[in-house]
Amino acid sequence: MELVSKMFWLLLAGGIGTVARYVITNMMHSPSGAGFPWGILAVNVVGSFLFGVIWAISEHWSGDMDQVRLILLVGFMGGFTTFASFAFDNARLLRNADWIQSAGNIFGQNVMAVVAVFAGIAFVRMIGLFLERMN
Repeated sequence: MELVSKMFWLLLAGGIGTVARYVITNMMHSPSGAGFPWGILAVNVVGSFLFGVIWAISEHWSGDMDQVRLILLVGFMGGFTTFASFAFDNARLLRNADWIQSAGNIFGQNVMAVVAVFAGIAFVRMIGLFLERMN
């Protein structure tokens, strides 16, 4: 598959995944209110299940399945939920008994990412204060 064609299919699949995530999270948030993020939980669990299904099917398929797997896993699933890739990577590490690497990945992806969100917020607030003082 040529690069331009591959990019088109990745873009299309990613867009469909993004819209699917939006629809599911909104459907889940409306009845449950603004508390626990049920919609994102549903997307991440369903997405992780679908990632496993697509991966398992593609392992036993011949032909152009590598291209289809790329479009579905990177394109659609990338737009739908990147958490599924995180879950798959941890499942692979755990299946290979790479306990330390899996624990490091879980810690790094979760704890460090939450800290990075707070750091990003603090950074913007600091810049805002700096710019206010400059005026």
